Amino acid sequence: MPAFQGCRGDNPVQEIIDAEALLEDHLEVMRTILGQAEAAGYETMEQKCGPGNHVGKFFSGVIMLESQLTVVRVALSDASDMLSCPKINSLYISAIHESVCTDFAAANANGFLLFLLVSISSMILITLRASWRMS
Repeated sequence: MPAFQGCRGDNPVQEIIDAEALLEDHLEVMRTILGQAEAAGYETMEQKCGPGNHVGKFFSGVIMLESQLTVVRVALSDASDMLSCPKINSLYISAIHESVCTDFAAANANGFLLFLLVSISSMILITLRASWRMS
């Protein structure tokens, strides 16, 4: 099973390839189970489960989910194919990986500290004003 590394890896395109492989593994399991259910027959399962069951709805939902996940896997495959081009890959790594993993993370940390400072200062001012009104 692929391991996602986030900002720790050198090549962020590998994350897309790993996600595609993981999704394909799970889709294969879904297809196997759907094939077994189809071979057994949905009507037969509905009869064995008794009245008021939702076997048909369940399997139609699973079939729809499998279809949508297949579209996502194809999109991931297309994205990894496009990003494997050396020129685009270097642009992607410099624009996304270096920015998000360094600049964006530092900006979020600084922004959080500023927000925390402003929040504490505001609470102190509100408390002081409330106590001033009470006197």
